[in-house]
Amino acid sequence: MDKWLVIPALLGGALLGSFLCLVIERFPAGVNGRCWLQRICRPPSRCGSCGHRLRLADLLPLLSWLWLRGRCRYCQQLITRYPCYIELTSALLLAVLVWHCYQRPALLAWLTLFSAVALVLSEIDRRHLLLPDALTLPLVWCGLLFNLHLSLHQLQQAVLGAMFGYLTLASLWWLYYLRRQREGIGWGDIKYFAAIGAWTGLSALPLVATLAAVLGIASWLAGQARREKTIQQPFGPCLSIAGWWVLLLQHGETDWFNWLL
Repeated sequence: MDKWLVIPALLGGALLGSFLCLVIERFPAGVNGRCWLQRICRPPSRCGSCGHRLRLADLLPLLSWLWLRGRCRYCQQLITRYPCYIELTSALLLAVLVWHCYQRPALLAWLTLFSAVALVLSEIDRRHLLLPDALTLPLVWCGLLFNLHLSLHQLQQAVLGAMFGYLTLASLWWLYYLRRQREGIGWGDIKYFAAIGAWTGLSALPLVATLAAVLGIASWLAGQARREKTIQQPFGPCLSIAGWWVLLLQHGETDWFNWLL
């Protein structure tokens, strides 16, 4: 691979991350996907403190925040760092995908789609403890189409992955509810796990579940070490990391996935 391809990949990923920031920032909890889409399209971006409309120079990914030293150009109020975090993560994700899939443009496009949706779902779940149906349900269909693009055999694996992914966590939800009379896992997590199963296939689900569980336990232990008193914690980021990594193992240049299984 030409190492210079990584540079446009980083730039493209940062631009994608800037758009994903807008999608996340304008997520309205408790409304449908159509209203969300309308909020994404309008109104134009403005400063959250003074309400001044932002120019194109104020919206350059990463560069604007660094150039303005983390403050609004017009009112000098501090700007949160979260857009930089999303833009940088998106840039790194796309660079890794280009590094592994540069010879297969169609595969690169599919995995970029999954990465973008997974990043948005992770941040929304971290903020709101919610995984919206407006993203998880279309992600199921996208996973089926992705595997249909690969082969009919992969489509069968994808359908089984979506079914068993949903039924497995739904069964755990009911068992926990019957025992404790309260929810132990959100229905958004159940639908998201089904969507990941549609992308990775049935055979990869145990690995995804194991990795997500390990990440979830590690996140809980980290919270206990910081003496956080919150009972609920988002599981969506754990599922996103596990699903993305398994997809990369499945379709990367190396045969790590079969070795792990």
